[in-house]
Amino acid sequence: MTVWVYVNLDYVRVFSTRQKANAWIKKHDSGGVAVECKVDDAAPLE
Repeated sequence: MTVWVYVNLDYVRVFSTRQKANAWIKKHDSGGVAVECKVDDAAPLE
């Protein structure tokens, strides 16, 4: 699975698609970018 992560000094946002990440960034932080991150579906949440 791939998620898109936006990191700010104050918080982190995780999106399920690049389109959702870009839409949020366009509205809230036009200079920001999201980074693609591969996620292991089998990894337990801690």
